[in-house]
Amino acid sequence: MLLLAQMLWLSEAITSFHLLFTLPILAYFFLPSNLKSTYRHEFLSTSLMITLTFSPGKWTSSSSTAGAWALHVCGVVAADYMSGGAHVNPMVTTVMYTLGKESFEGAVAKVLSQVSSGYFTFVACTRVSDYLGLTRFGGPEIPSTPAFGSAQGVVEACFWDEMMSSLLLMLAIFILNWELKFAPPKYETKFGFNISNPNYLIKQTLTALWIRFLIVFFGSAGPSINPMLATTWYIFSNGGGQDVHIDGAHLLVYWIAPILGGCAASVLYVIYKNGEGHNDTFMGWSVPAKVNVQEARSKRGKQIKKTQQTSSKTVVVNKDEDRKENAENEQSSKTDEKVGAASIAVKKGEGKPMLGLGWMKFSKKSPKAQKAD
Repeated sequence: MLLLAQMLWLSEAITSFHLLFTLPILAYFFLPSNLKSTYRHEFLSTSLMITLTFSPGKWTSSSSTAGAWALHVCGVVAADYMSGGAHVNPMVTTVMYTLGKESFEGAVAKVLSQVSSGYFTFVACTRVSDYLGLTRFGGPEIPSTPAFGSAQGVVEACFWDEMMSSLLLMLAIFILNWELKFAPPKYETKFGFNISNPNYLIKQTLTALWIRFLIVFFGSAGPSINPMLATTWYIFSNGGGQDVHIDGAHLLVYWIAPILGGCAASVLYVIYKNGEGHNDTFMGWSVPAKVNVQEARSKRGKQIKKTQQTSSKTVVVNKDEDRKENAENEQSSKTDEKVGAASIAVKKGEGKPMLGLGWMKFSKKSPKAQKAD
């Protein structure tokens, strides 16, 4: 009976949470050992990111907008540094998968971990807020209809804001983190101490400022720019039970829109990289628009160079043949001169050999020799 009572309590506890929290937790126990470590790392990193980036303006610096901005930027940098560059965002994980930088199994494990960690962190931080008398965290929500005139207007505005903010976020990540170099690997300050990786600090600070800019200027849907944040907050703020219904508008705005924006950024980045001579792909497919142009130019250049080399060789050969022909003509003319001179000498009786051919000798006999014959 005691065992049955414990099992009943566990069943009620599980059913009191939404399936988007319980299923990712249960999935952990069926993952391979290498993906379990990935799951744990992403779980802790996501929880750290929410705590450090949602607390400014709530737990700290609640009366200063500038202070909240500064602490948010520091929170973004600190969360990324302490987590070792975890994704903490299903949209980012999807983009990395489309670029071939994340396996399918790893992407699934990370998304499951992010969702379970997001719900857990909102619950834990709310308990902490209530216990310490602090302001509770908020989250992204689709606004009410009157501000946009109609329900369709709300969805359209939120959809475009989420898609554009996600596209611009990923382009900033590609440019700042993968393309630009701001400082040497080590930098010695005027105070006498070294910064081991100043480039990382600069690019992460710029990324954090860009995220804050997107939050302010694309704010119709919260904004989220992170499907996990929107869905876990929505489930938690509506009671967290299995009776919480996620409608189509939520999926369209907070999942489809940011993933489409991130994928569009991936395609643009692949086109750019291939235009620079790389062989990047999107979902295994290459985007050859600029690659073909470059290859055609390269082939044309090689053909022109080969033609020039062949032409130069032909000119050299022709010059050699001309030299040989001139030499033969000169030799022939000299021979003709000798033959002509020999013929004249024979007629005048001034010489015995005429052609100088060795075995053929022509001479003019004297009158005495002719009588003797």
